[in-house]
Amino acid sequence: MKNLLASNLLSQAAAFFQAGDFSNSEKTYLQVLQQDPANSEALNILGVLSAQKYEFSKSIELLTKSLEINPLSSSALINRGLVFQQTGNLQAAIKDFKLLTSIAPNNPQTFYNLGNAYYSLGELENALTAYNRGVSLDPRNAALLNNRGNLYHDLHRTADAILDYQKAIVADPTYPDAYFNLGTCQHENKEYTEAISNFNQAIARNPYEPIFFIAQGESLFEIGDLAASHECFQAAINLDPTSLEAQLALAVAQIPKIYNSSNQLMEARSGFATKLREVKKFIEKNKGLSPNAIGNNQPFFLAYQPENNKDLLSTYGSICTEVMKNYSALSLVHVQSPNTSEPTRIGIVSNHIHNHSVWRALLKGFIQKLQGFEIYLFHIGSKYDAETEVAKLNVKKYFSNAGSFENWASIIQSSNIDALIYPEIGMDKVTTQLASLRLAPIQIATWGHPETTGLPTIDYFISAESFENPGAQANYSETLIQLPNLGVHYTPYLGDINKIDFSKLGITPSKPILLCAGSPFKYGPKFDDILIELALKLHDCQFVFFRFPDPATEILKKRMHTSFQRAELDPGKFIKHIPLLETENFYGLMKESCILLDTIGFSGFNTSIQAIECDLPIVTMRGQFLRSNLAAGILDQMSIHECIAYSETEYINIAINLIQNKNFREQIIQKIQKNKFKIFNDLDPVNKLSDFLNDVCR
Repeated sequence: MKNLLASNLLSQAAAFFQAGDFSNSEKTYLQVLQQDPANSEALNILGVLSAQKYEFSKSIELLTKSLEINPLSSSALINRGLVFQQTGNLQAAIKDFKLLTSIAPNNPQTFYNLGNAYYSLGELENALTAYNRGVSLDPRNAALLNNRGNLYHDLHRTADAILDYQKAIVADPTYPDAYFNLGTCQHENKEYTEAISNFNQAIARNPYEPIFFIAQGESLFEIGDLAASHECFQAAINLDPTSLEAQLALAVAQIPKIYNSSNQLMEARSGFATKLREVKKFIEKNKGLSPNAIGNNQPFFLAYQPENNKDLLSTYGSICTEVMKNYSALSLVHVQSPNTSEPTRIGIVSNHIHNHSVWRALLKGFIQKLQGFEIYLFHIGSKYDAETEVAKLNVKKYFSNAGSFENWASIIQSSNIDALIYPEIGMDKVTTQLASLRLAPIQIATWGHPETTGLPTIDYFISAESFENPGAQANYSETLIQLPNLGVHYTPYLGDINKIDFSKLGITPSKPILLCAGSPFKYGPKFDDILIELALKLHDCQFVFFRFPDPATEILKKRMHTSFQRAELDPGKFIKHIPLLETENFYGLMKESCILLDTIGFSGFNTSIQAIECDLPIVTMRGQFLRSNLAAGILDQMSIHECIAYSETEYINIAINLIQNKNFREQIIQKIQKNKFKIFNDLDPVNKLSDFLNDVCR
């Protein structure tokens, strides 16, 4: 009679549970236990109901009792494993899920759960093995395919990730996460139109997920649709008013990549300042915000505006450091004694330990030439090549593939670094997160991104005497340190130089080639006026730009074409856009060009120094900021002052003189050939940096 009553109650409890009436279900299952205390099914479901109420200890206790009665219960093992996983006890979860693989070896859900647990633990290869087994059992399991795609993405196997997301969408066209993840990969590949389409699909299937709108807004920003991007970020804020990521995204999106007029520039700066104030008030009211929001959206394009950004970036920097304080697991514990006999440890944190302008211009020479220090290199990026191997050979310790900023912070802190150098703050999420923490007694930025950081956690900014003007400290939130000359040890290019086939590039070799090699963000509206004036006075010339893999290229092209048409000039006759070239072909083009027109406001260091290697005259304009003076500093160092302008009119006149005055151009070329040795292999900056590091660390 008792067993019959328990059986009837069990049926009632199960019916309540399936109907979602969890309160009555729990009451009825408890009645089952009164009649039958060893009922494993009742214990199992009561464990699930306890987990739903976040009573995790009670849940595990009930599920364990259920398994003691029935050790082979797949349901109880799954449920306990999931509770273990939810509470962070991943090893226990894996133990339960592995036992399940022997009990139910053909159940794809078992391998899905096991893969998820391994993934959370960071055991990516084991996770991949589990996912692969699950997919082999059920090739149309959208959740398995999606999560394996996420794992491939983390392993930088982007093509495999995209394929899995596409398969997941085919398996379940209603699955929003697969559309979102596919869009994320496409965004990273700069396939913004395709990304926008997939983000739209994700939003259509789940219009209540703020992150979908944030991602959509970021892709819309990249193609220059600022109004639509702002709407998306605001939609995310409306869905989740506590989303710091959405608040910061909306603030940063006030700054266009390419602006069309000085009025638009000033409106953008005003809008950014207003939104920053709102974010600052927001973080004052909302404590405990996630540090993961920091660095997702950064005011990178502020540097391309010819204005002093110190105040704006200091406000932004204070927001970053305030939020990062919530990551309380870290506190500075190491301050080296000035009397220690141990070598000073210098840490370098960079995304670009490979063939990149930051590596070539700044890091390579210092890493190879600094003596008397132990250099710890923290390579937070995912790109590796032959230059990465060069870096490894020249440092005490090399770290890579740590994953999250928390892991990196722990590695850096445990390395007991005396001075930590960040070459390019503002270009990478993890770099900004780490730089917003205090991980070493001395923290230093330099000009891989040639702009003050605004971060109160950064003590010094290392620049160069040739790039700065009197009173330059006013442009920095950090203490400014100026190394001698160009401030770097730069080694000239020794590779091949190819002859250019102009017919393939659509360039007419008989016409003067005025090379405009900068990224599209560097060309403000005033540069259009300069090109128009040069076209009117030279009549027959070619301005050669590059097609960068960024929508900004087309935005710039459209703006310039409109400007030329207003001036009644045929833009197709003067403006040429060619594909990006390999190094040996780029040098070949510079060998055949007449002059390099340096970008105004944000000069090009690597481009200019490469032009000098090819004996190509440069026209540049000195300005107020470090970023304005990179080419001017190079020319000053070689005593070629004739090519440095101080106004747009002077810039135009120098360019015309170099094209039309054969003797003047030849004089400049001879000066380059005679004096370029002064800018290469310079040990003075290395020695000065060594002295500075010893002083501040000891």
